[in-house]
Amino acid sequence: MFTKNMWSIYRKWMIIAILSGCVYVFGYSDNVSIGFAAAPCIQECLSNQNECNDFCNEDCLEDSTNAACQSCLSACSHTYFQCLSYAVSCQGLDVTPGVCQVEYGSHCPLDTMGEPHCEDPSAFNAYFLVCDSSLGTGQCVTCPDHRYCSGLNGEGEYLPPCSHLF
Repeated sequence: MFTKNMWSIYRKWMIIAILSGCVYVFGYSDNVSIGFAAAPCIQECLSNQNECNDFCNEDCLEDSTNAACQSCLSACSHTYFQCLSYAVSCQGLDVTPGVCQVEYGSHCPLDTMGEPHCEDPSAFNAYFLVCDSSLGTGQCVTCPDHRYCSGLNGEGEYLPPCSHLF
């Protein structure tokens, strides 16, 4: 039978053994690899957002709806900011440029002649895309709901809609 003194000694030895095991596991186990997911690079987050915005081109063309366009662009932004929340900067990694850039401006209805009327009460501001044309004709604007989205080139001229160029 254990006496009170013996139980006290065994308990102290057991505590020392547990603490020694913890010191070994956490302090001397360099050969043990613990799996962690690597943080993404900020440059990867930017490249992924550019690719996502390019994918939204289909949802932002004339024949699509403004809700679909805004939903796609919002999802890209949400994913981008989520990625940035735990990303690190990496040296020597380039950002893949996108074909389309997100812009914010007027979505104006078109009259029967195809002219925009931004003074119309149904005009509103929202996001849209300005894309590089695959036909080599410069930039164009992807604007849903058969509207006109304000996109200007460097010379102050309005950019044509992309649905006619792609």
